[in-house]
This record gives sequence, C-alpha cells and structure tokens, in this order.
Amino acid sequence: MCYHNSLKVQKHDLEKRYNSKIVEDFIPVYHSNGFSFQKWPVLVNGEGDSGSFQFMNWGLIPFWNKDKQKALEGRLNTLNCKGETAWEKPSFRASIKSKRCLIPSTGFYEWMHVGKEKIPFFIYLKNVEIFSFAGIFDECTIKDSQGNEEKFQTFSIITTCANGLMEKIHNSKKRMPVILSPEKEKLWVLEDTSKEEINNLLLPFPEEEMQAHTISKLITSRTENSNVPKVMDAFKYPEIS
Repeated sequence: MCYHNSLKVQKHDLEKRYNSKIVEDFIPVYHSNGFSFQKWPVLVNGEGDSGSFQFMNWGLIPFWNKDKQKALEGRLNTLNCKGETAWEKPSFRASIKSKRCLIPSTGFYEWMHVGKEKIPFFIYLKNVEIFSFAGIFDECTIKDSQGNEEKFQTFSIITTCANGLMEKIHNSKKRMPVILSPEKEKLWVLEDTSKEEINNLLLPFPEEEMQAHTISKLITSRTENSNVPKVMDAFKYPEIS
C-alpha cells in the first residue's frame, strides 16, 4: 500500500511543474505519515495544464458520511483505494467516477520483510523529480453534536499490483501506488474520461523507470522528527547487502 509520502520541493517548483498557482503556504515535506492525516496539495480538474491546487487531508471521507466520529474513524481505512475494487466500494465508487485528482510526490516509502525484520526503502523515479499518484477526492459537510457544521475535503491514493521492483521491496502485500506519466495526468482528471480509459490507467508503473535504496529506521522513530532531509539518506543493512 502507500502510507508514507514525500514532497521535498519548494512552492514555485510545484507551480512550475503543474502550471498552476498555489494560494496557501507550502513548505517541503520529507516524510509524511498518512495516519497523521496531513493536508496535501492536490490537483483537481480546472485551470492550468493538469488542474488547480487544493489542500486536502489524506484519508477520504465520502460525501454521504454525516457522523463526525465515524467519519474520522473511517479515514483510517481510506488512505488508499484499491484500483481493482474502486467501482464497487461504497466509500470510493462516486469519487472514481467524477472526482479524480493528482497527488504530487517526490518519492514514497515502503518496507521489506526479511525474517522478523522490516527494512525501510525510499522509492522514486529516475530522471523525474516530481511525479503524480492517481488519486480520488471527496467533499462533505458534517454537523457536530452542537449543530456546528464542518467541511471536509479529503483524498485517497489509488493502488495497484506491484511491478517487479515493488514485489521485491513490498514483499508482504505486493502492492504499489498508481503512478501516472505526465501524458496520462490530464486524461486522469478529465470528468468525461470513460470507465474503460480510467481502468487502463490503473496499471503498475514500469520498473525500469524507478529506483530505490534502503534508509535508516529514523522513519519510524518515536523520539526523533522524521520529517527531515536525512530520513531519505541511504543506509546499509547486512541482511540484504
């Protein structure tokens, strides 16, 4: 699956990459854990080459959810959406039809199981600094127990079966996020893209265009801040050297 992401670029780099302005503040993200439900710059269909930026929380809350406690608990299960079942799942089927978005990334993190050990990797693309995950989003307004309304804008990252590289790294689940090439990004966010065209985009990214290296266990530290540049530094493990 994909629960850990990075976006280690400046605001102007994102604006240039997607030809779209960002109106909110943005600072580089070296490591984001999905379970912190962080806000992320998301591209939806609109102005610009690929769309317009909106900041949304990771962990999709479907439009029909009216119970705040259930909504916040439910997003634990909607950080990712399996592409193979997106059209059938109640939480995702409306969004996959008409609320598709791009999730910018500069690399993501996954773990290899070696015996009882879990070894972290940083995975990224060759010769491409900023790339896009296929995502879906939703918006809903929920009233709390006092009748106060709160608006939620949230997203989920689409996943698919792993390519050869990711099968070796993510060897427990053998999944990976759907990565879109630049020429496929526009088709993904267009509202009139057909179901067949959408499904044809939900494929593993070519492994020969990806690379990865092992990193230290700073990423899972409970005492140190993992949102720092050194979280991505290469680190050797004798188990797989």
